[in-house]
Amino acid sequence: MAKHTHHADDHDQTTQDGPVEEVKDTAQPTVGESSELAEVREQVLRIRSDFENFKRRAEGEQLRVASTARIDVVLELLPVVDNFDRAFKDTPEEVQKSAWYGGIAAIKAQFEKILGDLGIERLETVGQPFDPEVHEAIAHEPSEDYDKDVVSEEFEAGYKFGDMIVRHARVKVSSGKTK
Repeated sequence: MAKHTHHADDHDQTTQDGPVEEVKDTAQPTVGESSELAEVREQVLRIRSDFENFKRRAEGEQLRVASTARIDVVLELLPVVDNFDRAFKDTPEEVQKSAWYGGIAAIKAQFEKILGDLGIERLETVGQPFDPEVHEAIAHEPSEDYDKDVVSEEFEAGYKFGDMIVRHARVKVSSGKTK
């Protein structure tokens, strides 16, 4: 009887970056190998390839879930930033010169930096052509300064994460210059 030796590295075909590629002819039995053994080898290679593909899909799903969680948290924080914007818009000039105002402005800047670090960007609005993909028009009226279908005022900032709109900007759109 011939003694058959088996080396573990003869069949080690795992990869970290892509589908498993077969090195040997999988379906053809080698000398002394039964067709049943060839079938088992083919099944093992197929299972290994399926597992690698599953791992890649699972990693992609984890990234999607993490992005969704990030956006959910950001949506909870955006009203705080909106309130800072409203407060700064109506702050009297004499208050703007105070140290207290400077401290509040620093807190607002800290919020904005955190959003930026998370990949959240504020949308440009005033002076931009109206785009229903990024703007929500809540008012429409003539403007001295802006042509027709140009955003003339922002009521609430809009934000995006990469190419995805997190929140549409709520804006006023010019119906054209007054005469």
